[in-house]
Amino acid sequence: MNFSIAHEGWSIWHSNSKIASPSLSALYSILQDGITIDKWVRDGRIPADAVQLVDWKLVEANMKSLKAAHRRWVTKHASENCGVGKTLKLWGKQDDDNCPRCNAPAEDTTHVLRCTGKDATSVWNANLAKLSDQMESLETEPELSHALLLRLHQWRYNIPFVLGDWSTEVQQCIADQDHIGWKNMLEGLPSSRWQTIQARHYDNIGSRLHPKRWILSILKLLHNTAWDQWQHRNDVLHRTDQPRQRRAREMLDDEILLEYSIGPASLQPSEHYHFASPLPSLLIKPLDFKKAWLLNVHAARKYAAERLRRRASFFEPRPRIQRNPPQDQQPAPPQNQQQNQQQNQQQPDQPPNRRRRRRNPSAAPRPRQRRRLIPQADDRQRQSLMDWMRTNRLR
Repeated sequence: MNFSIAHEGWSIWHSNSKIASPSLSALYSILQDGITIDKWVRDGRIPADAVQLVDWKLVEANMKSLKAAHRRWVTKHASENCGVGKTLKLWGKQDDDNCPRCNAPAEDTTHVLRCTGKDATSVWNANLAKLSDQMESLETEPELSHALLLRLHQWRYNIPFVLGDWSTEVQQCIADQDHIGWKNMLEGLPSSRWQTIQARHYDNIGSRLHPKRWILSILKLLHNTAWDQWQHRNDVLHRTDQPRQRRAREMLDDEILLEYSIGPASLQPSEHYHFASPLPSLLIKPLDFKKAWLLNVHAARKYAAERLRRRASFFEPRPRIQRNPPQDQQPAPPQNQQQNQQQNQQQPDQPPNRRRRRRNPSAAPRPRQRRRLIPQADDRQRQSLMDWMRTNRLR
């Protein structure tokens, strides 16, 4: 039933339930959560029948516990809208989409987590060791801990999933997470059964630990595992000994040599300072410095060329407009105009036929406007001036 409170004003309802505190965050989640989940389903991140298996309240709590930069990274990493090989090639930022660690083609965010090149496995194993120690300190259910570590290992090395000799609850939990996806688990989409199984285990052993704090701690460590893989990948990408970095340096050096061969003669005098430093000292500068130097020199040359073009166009002779062209170049008049000219030549003594505009006799006469002596003066000043003139005339 629809209940209302006296003098309440506006009330907001959602699915036959009243929203007690319609804050901005509560309304935003009601309006946008369904749209966001539908987009994830359309993009293939999560199956449609697996949406109800996710603990969405726990997802919200986990995202709020992360820093703002990490929250932005999770959304970009989940949507493939970050600087992986496939996206950078699509954006036109690089020529290939190979992985910087193992040189495998078509690098995406899944490959970033699964890559085994350039000591990536050592970083992964170190994070899983931290996860194992944390689960042991939090008194995690033994089968649940073993199943989680085993599944992460199988998913990373693309080993077929096989349910182990676990209890029915653990098997159902692992099966639900298999359907949701283990990449989604690393990005913060857990099944709702993790917390339920751990809560029952705490009740059995008489522990005072809270299952929500347990699952939030596990999700934080899994997030750090994915984050460290991303950081390791970027460290390898931006090393100076990478083939891609060597090619970029060689191309920049060639462009700098070309600019020095042209010289600053065509530039404005105020831009000659770009070539003040010797060429060897410029070539040993960092990559970002050389990119900025080239951008400035290109902009200076473009400005100088535009200035030269404007000056040349200013002194160019412009075509003169002939107001009275010769008779042979005048266009022929229309036929009616020729006939009128012939009639005027035949009857030169008659005045031109000018029809005078007559006034409508039935119209009211126009009021005659009185000429004002001083247009800017008001009535009082005008009256005083008229009185002065009248008295002086009488005298």
